[in-house]
Amino acid sequence: MLVRSISTVLLLSCMIFFSCKKGDTGAAGKDGNANVVQYNFGSHDFTQPPVTDALVVNVKADTANRSQWFVYMYHPNVGRWYFLPGPGIFDLSQYSVNLEVRDEQTILYIIKVSGSGEIYSKIRMIRIYANSDLPGGRTGRSNMNNGLPNINFSDYETVRAYYHLPE
Repeated sequence: MLVRSISTVLLLSCMIFFSCKKGDTGAAGKDGNANVVQYNFGSHDFTQPPVTDALVVNVKADTANRSQWFVYMYHPNVGRWYFLPGPGIFDLSQYSVNLEVRDEQTILYIIKVSGSGEIYSKIRMIRIYANSDLPGGRTGRSNMNNGLPNINFSDYETVRAYYHLPE
């Protein structure tokens, strides 16, 4: 009786397995931004000490080291985002960016290098994680961009629109 039950189960299993056929291929999904994260920070007054702003995010070292980071500051009087490192509004001040990677968190320092400083109402940081790590360094081709799309990363609105990030 046991042998007959096992034979029946085996026969049914084979029938089910061999009678299945592959379905039609579905439509391609929309391009996403699963590897892109936007961090939003409030205002900072670079006219007063400290002239450094430390922005802390909970990103572990292995993720931080495999990511590209982009930083932007928004000045409401002109309604414009400023890409860092680089000049602020009207080129009055110069800013640099340093990244400190720790085991459990990443700290981004925005440093006023020169000038009188300005007050910015928003700071945005965008992190793009690399899916793969390829050897070889620079290729000399301008459109390679370290595996990133060929868009103007110094323009926050272009980056935001490309990756469908919230305003």
